[in-house]
Amino acid sequence: MNLEEIQKIAADNMEGRRSHLEREAGYIYYHGLRTANLAGEILSRVDGQAPVFDPVLYTGALFHDIGKGYTSHNETGAGLVKDLLAGLCTEAELDRISDIVRYHCIRKNGLELDKGILAVQDADMIDHFGTQEIWLNFLYRAYNHDTELDAVKFWDSDSYRGQTAKLRGLLNFEFSKSLFDDRVGFQELFLRRLKIEAEGRIPDEIRSF
Repeated sequence: MNLEEIQKIAADNMEGRRSHLEREAGYIYYHGLRTANLAGEILSRVDGQAPVFDPVLYTGALFHDIGKGYTSHNETGAGLVKDLLAGLCTEAELDRISDIVRYHCIRKNGLELDKGILAVQDADMIDHFGTQEIWLNFLYRAYNHDTELDAVKFWDSDSYRGQTAKLRGLLNFEFSKSLFDDRVGFQELFLRRLKIEAEGRIPDEIRSF
């Protein structure tokens, strides 16, 4: 595989694209980079091995959202990636990359997917939480001319907590759930502080200053 050329193709096709109105241009590219790195880390922990770089897994994860903005983005992306990477990978590698893209968002449906695809699924979901969830929510609020208190209400709602619990249940590995819980825990700490400062109050722990 010519990974250097593959990375250039990914940047050329995704770094400048705006696939969501409320997200920054290039979001799917940077999300793909993070997902690719995280998927490899998850897989190594699940296998109980030192991290081993798998260029096929990395490439599939990097391109997993190449079809965003189109109907059935996973199926569209599975075809796009074969066209974009033709001649840079073997036929077997292209099939594997295409499968990663196709199945990255088809979770808990009874299909027997291998651990690499399951790791990409988990990495894709986990990347939307923690600091990224805060970043994405603030971008969305700014785009819609909302206030920080609107962000507080969104995070501090039963519907958000219920949706978060539902998504956690779709994760494939216990290690992934630990990562997810850590990120959600950070969000909760941030929310507590945001609520205090958004109302012009002083946190109890520094009132004695």
